[in-house]
This record gives sequence, C-alpha cells and structure tokens, in this order.
Amino acid sequence: MTRLIIVIGLFLLVPYLPVGRASVYAAVLINEICPKECGAEKTQWIELYNNGNNLVSLAEWKLENVGGDKKTYTIPPETTIGAHGFATFDRAQTAINLYSEGDTVKLFDAGNAVVDSQG
Repeated sequence: MTRLIIVIGLFLLVPYLPVGRASVYAAVLINEICPKECGAEKTQWIELYNNGNNLVSLAEWKLENVGGDKKTYTIPPETTIGAHGFATFDRAQTAINLYSEGDTVKLFDAGNAVVDSQG
C-alpha cells in the first residue's frame, strides 16, 4: 500500500519537475577568421558570434592561434557580445598574425576551457 501511494505521489509531481527545461546558455563561437588581408581595411581578423538569447561577457576570454607565430590575446573585461550578435577582433588589436597556410584559432572561456576552434 505504501509503494502505491509513493508511485501515485510521483505521478502527481511530474508536471512540476523540470523535465525538458534547459538552463539558459549562450554559445559564443568562432564564426569566421580572415587569415589574409581582407576587406577594405586590408587586415586579418577573427569574428565571434553569440547564438544565444542573452548578452555574454567575454571578460578574460582568450583567443589563441596555433600555427606560425603563436600568440594569445586576452579579451578586455568590458567586452560583451549581444544576443545573436558579433564581435570582431583585428590583428592590430590582438597582435595575432594568422598564418594563411593552415593556422587554427582557439577560443577559451574565462575558466580557460576551449569553447571553439577553427582553422
């Protein structure tokens, strides 16, 4: 009898359990890199995209290239990226000189975990 009451009680709780409800997560990804001198500015750049629905602080996130002259750039604390927004970092800002023959860029979060990489 006790088991039956517990089972019925669990079924009554089902509508209140957080099944199917995900916590809000904004994924910031490397959208595009330009390893050659691109665009009107004739410079290299790395573009990030936030595919989430919330503003994300990029404070202490890092960009790093793997090939050629390896450099790491720490994104300033005041930098944010809006929901479905873009942030672009050029060579003059990051000092990252992308090697056009197969360089890879990595994006690290503030905890130093690799969030994305693109080459």
